[in-house]
Amino acid sequence: MLAFALLSALLTQPPGQIAKGAKLPPLKVHVIKEDSVEEKDLTKERPDRKTVYLFLPRDRFDRPAARFLRSLDQDLVKKKEFTDIVVVWQAKELEPAQRRLPAIQKSLQLGQTTWSAFVSDNPYPEGWGINPDDIATVVIAKGNKVTFSKGYKVMNEKDLDSVIKVLEK
Repeated sequence: MLAFALLSALLTQPPGQIAKGAKLPPLKVHVIKEDSVEEKDLTKERPDRKTVYLFLPRDRFDRPAARFLRSLDQDLVKKKEFTDIVVVWQAKELEPAQRRLPAIQKSLQLGQTTWSAFVSDNPYPEGWGINPDDIATVVIAKGNKVTFSKGYKVMNEKDLDSVIKVLEK
């Protein structure tokens, strides 16, 4: 029995990660633009494209995370990389996200980033392996398959290299 419990613990993914090659779970969010909000399942919208999903708890977004996001967006635009970036703002209410996300976009001026909010009493989308202790979680997918997943305790533009390497594969 002890061996089974130990083996089970070894085979489970750590919090903040989804197994490489796993199929993406559904992601029903509110896509937020300056003048509109539309509810969508974003994993169905990108069947063949590379997508970087950046999960950000609303109360933990800070300047280093903003610098990471801006650097990633600028790098992809500069390389003419056809990769989407989806910011998933994790919140319990939609209204504050509707006010804050367009203001952040206006400040950062991102070119390849879609802003969205996952709104729920439990703001951690099921199946995405998000650790509530992390400041951010990055999941990269090609189509509907995970190619990279990592949770970050701190995040800044120095973390960009590992993400770019995965995108270049």
